[in-house]
Amino acid sequence: MPKLSLKEQEEAAKIFNSLIKDGQSPIQEDDGGNSANNLNKVKTESGYSFPPIMELQGLFLEHCGTGNFKRVLDIGPGHGNDTIPLLLTNNVQVVAVDIHSLQLAALKQRVTSKLTSTKHFGSFKKDFADKVTKVPEQYKNGFQAVNLSRVAHFLTGTQLATLVSNVAAMMSENAVLSLTVSTFVSGSREEQWIASQEKQGLEDPGLVYYDQSRRLSKSDPSMNALLMRLPGTFQLVKRSACSLPSPGHKVEFLTQVNSSEVIHTLRTGKYYHTPSSLHKYLSPYFDITDATTVAFDEEDIFLAVFAKKKALQK
Repeated sequence: MPKLSLKEQEEAAKIFNSLIKDGQSPIQEDDGGNSANNLNKVKTESGYSFPPIMELQGLFLEHCGTGNFKRVLDIGPGHGNDTIPLLLTNNVQVVAVDIHSLQLAALKQRVTSKLTSTKHFGSFKKDFADKVTKVPEQYKNGFQAVNLSRVAHFLTGTQLATLVSNVAAMMSENAVLSLTVSTFVSGSREEQWIASQEKQGLEDPGLVYYDQSRRLSKSDPSMNALLMRLPGTFQLVKRSACSLPSPGHKVEFLTQVNSSEVIHTLRTGKYYHTPSSLHKYLSPYFDITDATTVAFDEEDIFLAVFAKKKALQK
């Protein structure tokens, strides 16, 4: 990164590699708790904090490392796998915002454990996808860059439109936006699900709810850690039957198979976006200048777009 000595670059690389090694972890929602004690309860979070992926965030980090941007807003920071690399540039103040106090506390603890100084880090709790949320006056036009990573695919169209509007209000003229969402590849089950919803004439066919199920022995140790990402079978769920208010929610339940086995099911959803679906939300405020698709694994394919805020009409 610019303005870093060789020693600082080596230390930054060491910290960055430690973030990758730490892997991914479930988000800590305020209404969470032990999964086994929350079966059949609709919860407000279904996401995971992924390790940093340079193919997705590299362009944004490069821009923030130039020293031209002074304040960066990181929305939905998870455990800080994008936040900490931003702070490693030594050039920007990073303000993280999340809907969960527990997650923000975990983020602050991790930032403190990874970095020797947190003077450029701040955070607060707010849901900018909620229509009743007002942008604080001190944040209007206050950020030269915004990171919105792996959040938008958990929002309905109405929620995303609200979020983008609020984000734009917090960005200065010519500010940049890095936005990462789930997408799909040709021939995937997600493409088939979306095609079936298009045939039904459903609004926003890219919005998909599904069950992820796995057969478990009652003596399986993972019965005590159901929040882990489970491999298993996937099945499309009709929106009318999913019982979830938005794709950002989840519910887990068990189905008895026999005296010794059960099927654990996690029901959740995502909006699988394409550049075209994002354009209708971003175009009133932003020009998309770059788009990249990266496969984290077979289950998670991400689309990262880089956009620049449009000049105000005079």
